[in-house]
Amino acid sequence: MREGAIGIDFGTTNSSIAYANNSDEHPNLIIWKPSACTGCAGAIFADFTWQASREEYERALGFDFSCITRFHECRTPDEFLPTAAQVLKVDEENRLGEMVGKIPCDTRCARILGRDSDFVEVVRIKRVNRSDGKITIADYELMKALKGKTLNLRDLYYTKQFVDEVEVANTGYISQPLLQIGGERIVYFSEILQHPTAWSDCAIMAATQQNLDATMGGVAEDRSGVLGQE
Repeated sequence: MREGAIGIDFGTTNSSIAYANNSDEHPNLIIWKPSACTGCAGAIFADFTWQASREEYERALGFDFSCITRFHECRTPDEFLPTAAQVLKVDEENRLGEMVGKIPCDTRCARILGRDSDFVEVVRIKRVNRSDGKITIADYELMKALKGKTLNLRDLYYTKQFVDEVEVANTGYISQPLLQIGGERIVYFSEILQHPTAWSDCAIMAATQQNLDATMGGVAEDRSGVLGQE
């Protein structure tokens, strides 16, 4: 990039952006600026999911074309993209950047995970073994597969950090430990490098009727298998 150039980048990303984003106004859009921009005068990036609405696209892609024709050219990304800059400004004022990935394990999250996960199952916890305080190994009994193929639910490894984060994220939504033997839970997995992976802090949730209904609503919204065919 030449000296003084402006970096503007748009791209699509996986649907997990909706989980990472705490904004109710643009849940499928994140606008951000890199911490460094080598050799340029500034940069602004926008990431979408395929679920982004027309309004979200318009907010991010609202170019000020007068920058091209005016006598004094635009010199910053904010001048080229005033609507995107305004979204970013409001998000920063609301401190959404500090809340990335920290939405509570409520029905909204259950709906997002139902839509975006590759595998969703209702299970009963059969065994929990904590090794050296660092690794938790769990066995599940399948009660019902809600989405995707049936998985091997034995010897699932969770790090202590992951278990702690899941417990914190579920605070206020369940009155007992998540990994309690005999408890029924909804588990969400995404296929990463051909391996089912629990990537979300809410990858284990209480199997309440509200969470089940929200999850199935999300499963019904998943159009990833027909993209390009519609």
